[in-house]
Amino acid sequence: MESEKILEIINIGMKYHTLKAESTAISGLNFNVYKEEFITIVGPSGCGKSTILSLISGLIKPSEGNVNISISDSEKYIQKVGYMLQKDYLFEWRTIEQNVLLGLELKHALTEESKSYALELTKKYGLGEFLQHYPSQLSGGMRQKAALIRTLAVKPQILLLDEPFSALDYQTRINISEEILNIIKNEKKTAVLVSHDISEAVSLSDRVIIFSSRPSKVKKIINIDFGQDKLSLHEKRNHKNFNNYFDTVWSELVD
Repeated sequence: MESEKILEIINIGMKYHTLKAESTAISGLNFNVYKEEFITIVGPSGCGKSTILSLISGLIKPSEGNVNISISDSEKYIQKVGYMLQKDYLFEWRTIEQNVLLGLELKHALTEESKSYALELTKKYGLGEFLQHYPSQLSGGMRQKAALIRTLAVKPQILLLDEPFSALDYQTRINISEEILNIIKNEKKTAVLVSHDISEAVSLSDRVIIFSSRPSKVKKIINIDFGQDKLSLHEKRNHKNFNNYFDTVWSELVD
């Protein structure tokens, strides 16, 4: 891929210590992510998929190796990385508008300009009429959209998505994942998703990165190409290439 490299994971190792023993969760992990790319990480349970998101975000430090984020000095971001978790973590006592602005408040970056940008995102993506509603008045999918816009409001270049659709029912999951993919693409963001759902990984991603069991390494990287731009998720799942990609990922996971 000739696109601009934005994230490098270089020889990452992660060890955990207890009073009795040391365990290695990740060893010699290497991969790159490119600007405006959507990648999904899949792997066996307990292989460190969520750990790598915490390492990229800087919440924890690796035992060895480096995480390099390369963003041009000409690109101005309030923060480089935004993190969207499994739960939406909207505060029930705050309106949707107040929830969307929360990240800016915490970063001490709530200005008229940044507020205008955040509220414009809500209008652009169908939340404008719900700004004075409370989270309990919204569906699960709408809540996740509000959580995404809260994350986008701080203008990160890289979005980390830790199974953000897992709590939703199947139909809502399909619909909101497509909406969120379109938002990420429209806003020209780079995304790293962790998922257990192979169909989700194949239909959303430009590439799927498969982790081995512990200690985790990259087992295989699969480029996803359906030959056409702007296919819906439904169209991708019915595409002739879909089952081949699904079977390839599945065979690597069960091997």
